[in-house]
Amino acid sequence: MHRLVRIRVNDELLDRDPEAWLRDLDALIARPTRMWPRLKSHVQEHLDVLDQLQGNHVRPHLARVDALWSEFMSWIADNTAPPDGGSWLDRSHRRAIEADDNALTAYTLMRQSQRALDNVDIRAAIAFSRRSLEPSSVPTRTRALCFTRMAEALAAAGSDEARTAITAAHRELRGSDASTVGEGLDP
Repeated sequence: MHRLVRIRVNDELLDRDPEAWLRDLDALIARPTRMWPRLKSHVQEHLDVLDQLQGNHVRPHLARVDALWSEFMSWIADNTAPPDGGSWLDRSHRRAIEADDNALTAYTLMRQSQRALDNVDIRAAIAFSRRSLEPSSVPTRTRALCFTRMAEALAAAGSDEARTAITAAHRELRGSDASTVGEGLDP
């Protein structure tokens, strides 16, 4: 079995909330971005272990950890050559769904919208941002971020409805019910 599995994984990690994985991730994220290219193989190793641990069985607590590590890997991959962050972000999204984590699902869709905008795929950016607003029980700040990303995508499309999305983000942050705002927003 993988060296990292022998060193870091015990039964508690498989059966309970794997806080050790999240502490390790927090420590890596705190490093300066200029160091991220050197972290790529280390993060890849952790993701390989998560694959081994999950095997063919969805373990929601590990799927959530995998989603978080994969999302970080997408940032690393996008900021090193060649940029292959899209596949890591897709993995993060799949794992967030497996974990049944609405907030993380919404966040990964918002990030996919951001990548689409970076790649000048405005239609995809709008579609991803719309989907990011679908999950229920998403924290206010994440939902506001999703509305902001939608506004950016709509503005890139030249739509006057970008202002509506910004207004929805403001309402969300103020605590108003913005659940119906954004319906009918067309590119």
